[in-house]
Amino acid sequence: MNTIDRYCSGAAWGIASREAFFPKSDALVYRCNEGFLAMLSERSDHWGVMLLPLDASWFLGCPLVGPLPDAVLARFLDQTPGPNWDTLLISGLQQGSPLFSRLLQVVQLRHEAYKGPPAIRRIADLREGADAYLARRPRSFRANLRRLKRRAQEAGLSIQILGADYSGEGVESLFLRMMDVERRGWKGQAGVGVNAGSMRRFYHRLIRMQAPLGQTRAILVTHEGQDVGYMLGGVAFNTFRGYQFSFDDEYRALGPGNLMQWVMIEALCEEGVAFYDLGTDMEYKRRWADFAMETVSLLVPRK
Repeated sequence: MNTIDRYCSGAAWGIASREAFFPKSDALVYRCNEGFLAMLSERSDHWGVMLLPLDASWFLGCPLVGPLPDAVLARFLDQTPGPNWDTLLISGLQQGSPLFSRLLQVVQLRHEAYKGPPAIRRIADLREGADAYLARRPRSFRANLRRLKRRAQEAGLSIQILGADYSGEGVESLFLRMMDVERRGWKGQAGVGVNAGSMRRFYHRLIRMQAPLGQTRAILVTHEGQDVGYMLGGVAFNTFRGYQFSFDDEYRALGPGNLMQWVMIEALCEEGVAFYDLGTDMEYKRRWADFAMETVSLLVPRK
């Protein structure tokens, strides 16, 4: 893996996040010969005018783009008078990495710097294929997958793997089908699903940007012609980033969530995808993951 989260540092993730969660914020894109710095501006009672990464809901991505990110940051900080800001936050950095050390040195020559809290996500290693991945899981884990497959067949569930050929009306149709399943899942029924509000806007924008590029990956589970489960994610930089999965709560006993996870992993291995980023650390994800990726932020108050 890389020393930054390349997926969440990408344009689609950042743009969709900013438009969905910070639509009224001012965008700041600083450009020099060495690269770019892409931020948004928000006012805080405690920190004043803050320059934040575009994915400031999660702080997973690194806002510095280019071959010499430390030079970009140095040029930005040395601007006179430069843009209005009181606090700068650079996220998505692996502490102890060469990049972290170089950026810290750049900052400390000019300002104080503080380390922000860690952001942890769980990663599955798919480089050796599905069989090798499964061999690393406990025996009980493998037995449970066999039971889930058998139960799904007995119940008449149909699993459709959707690849990269979605654009235009096909994207909208796929998205609406998934949101209808989300509405019937436990999160949707509890009012915390991604079928409404900022989260819906985020995933809608993200899939519309990625699908025409061939980056969208999805699974739909149907029963007697009705959608009862979905899984959505995207592929970039040899990594699959899982976004969301959900299922009609009436089918919970069949374990469609775990079943979709495994079907997706098999498909990704056949495609040759190297890593599956399961997203922010949660207990159930640890069973599927092989290692953790942890990044931190640099908080820079202006003198």
